[in-house]
Amino acid sequence: MGAGRGPRLGLGLVLASVGGWACARSAVIEAPIAPAPIAPAGLAPVATVPDAGAGDDASSKTAHDMPFAAGQAWRGTYMCAQGLTEMVLRVVKTEHYQVDLVFEFNHSDTGVQGSYEMRGEVDPAAGAVRLEGGAWHVQPPGYVTVDLEGRFASPGRLRGKVLHPSCTTFSAKKE
Repeated sequence: MGAGRGPRLGLGLVLASVGGWACARSAVIEAPIAPAPIAPAGLAPVATVPDAGAGDDASSKTAHDMPFAAGQAWRGTYMCAQGLTEMVLRVVKTEHYQVDLVFEFNHSDTGVQGSYEMRGEVDPAAGAVRLEGGAWHVQPPGYVTVDLEGRFASPGRLRGKVLHPSCTTFSAKKE
């Protein structure tokens, strides 16, 4: 994360601080969390996925290897301290192997909803993606962005981990 952004809390999930406990979408681990500073508007950090191997030939990657396309929605859930939370990854733009998304969430038990930008890079050879949270569109009080790291389990299915101590996993399916 860039200067002034505070501690890195992970891509694509949101955490809520409720009674001193962290709450997010993709994990069921309760852990105290200190309030995180809010990132300045307009900052959307870019994360990269390391090459699958030194001998990879980038020219062997073709457009059909990119699992995301502008206009798609990937719907699923994630688990964090607040419990199972619904999520939608809305693909805004793809360029080469970069992807820009909007991460939307809804915790149905509490009615808390929010959304923020995400940016990441897909490694088609490894079947992996890493997404990093960016600027908020709608930020509920006490929530922070988190990052996501996942693999395409099968065509149209994405599974992985939420990169925060109070979270565990997420899964999504292309609609």
